[in-house]
Amino acid sequence: MKLSSSRRRFVLVASLTVLVFLGIGRRAFAADTFTVIEFPGATLTRATAINDAGDIVGDYEDIAGLRHGFVLSHGVFATIDVPGGRHTTAAGINAAGDIVGYYTTCPPAGCTGLGVFHGFLLSDGLFSTIDVPGANRTQAFRISARGDIVGVFAVSGQEHGFVIGKDGLQTVDVTGAANTQVDGINARGQMVGHFNVAGGERRGFLLTDDVFTTIDVPSSVQTSIRWISDRGEIGGFFSDASSEHGFVLSRGSVTVVDAPDGVATRVNAITNRGEIVGEFVSADGAVHAFLSY
Repeated sequence: MKLSSSRRRFVLVASLTVLVFLGIGRRAFAADTFTVIEFPGATLTRATAINDAGDIVGDYEDIAGLRHGFVLSHGVFATIDVPGGRHTTAAGINAAGDIVGYYTTCPPAGCTGLGVFHGFLLSDGLFSTIDVPGANRTQAFRISARGDIVGVFAVSGQEHGFVIGKDGLQTVDVTGAANTQVDGINARGQMVGHFNVAGGERRGFLLTDDVFTTIDVPSSVQTSIRWISDRGEIGGFFSDASSEHGFVLSRGSVTVVDAPDGVATRVNAITNRGEIVGEFVSADGAVHAFLSY
């Protein structure tokens, strides 16, 4: 996928934070509304996205410590590995079944850590690599119903969000932020993600019609936004003094999502019907994917 870049100016509205939240509640799970998802034989499984057809994508780690993407459709797993890649994560899927994510490769001198990150698009069985020009790391996270792709790229250690749409590749930076990452986009073009301020604090944002609104869950230390549905429901996770908790923000009210028997929970995606996928850490330190109705 050949890309040319442009920069677009956005406006940060930081004063709306306290106005976003009308109430905070907790979600209680019945036994038949919470399903743990485990890829067979994997040491960890994460669910990163779901479309309205119920197809779920994510990644898993094998006993050798390598990450592989997957799609779970009608109860059947299929592994997704980018040809020539070392690690692969499937991060987003739209209604058409197009999948985006990221993979790593090893440079000629050998791998240090996970390797070099590249984004990818999987459409009609064909892989296309997504590399932002001049970047040393590119990751694609979501693809909307109309085919817009969002993610993050890094240049000299600084992270910038991006969107690829009808106007080509555009950079998304919160004014004054040390780093910006775009994690989600819906069919209306609204984008969500997070940014870091100079002190390292992570804060969530919503970008609508070129205007940013900051989203900080009350009493949180850090807030990360992972998803926005076509109905405008927002999902993500936040950290407080004790742990990480998933949450859903709908019509100004926050619902905290904690997996049963989990010590940490992240909400990664929400369908337009309200189904939630994410991941949680159990008491033994293992990472599991989940689907909640």
